[in-house]
Parts: sequence; C-alpha cells; structure tokens
Amino acid sequence: MTDGQAVVALTAVVIVLVCMACEISIILFNVPARFAPPHMRSEPGRVVLWRARRARKKFGHS
Repeated sequence: MTDGQAVVALTAVVIVLVCMACEISIILFNVPARFAPPHMRSEPGRVVLWRARRARKKFGHS
C-alpha cells in the first residue's frame, strides 16, 4: 500500500466513524435536530423515552 492509498483509506475510515457517531446521536438523543428526519424532530429521543419508561415502572405505573 502506497502512502496515497493509506491516506485515502484512513480518510474513508474517519468519515465512516464520524457518520456512525452522528447517526447514533440522532437515534439516541435527536441531536443535532437539523439532521433528524422531519417527522422525528419534535420527539425527545430514545434515551429520554427509555428513562421515562424505567421511571414509570420503578414507581409502579405501567
């Protein structure tokens, strides 16, 4: 592998990792909201919903 190919491969890996981190943050937290799908922008995110559900179960509500 030449130096040019190594740079291209490293750049591609970094771009993929940044995209995965952005996708995970959108799914879990809806942050940044401008990248979330329009129908999901007003929703709080999976982590907030999960914590609210756990709190309801903890206090005996279903």
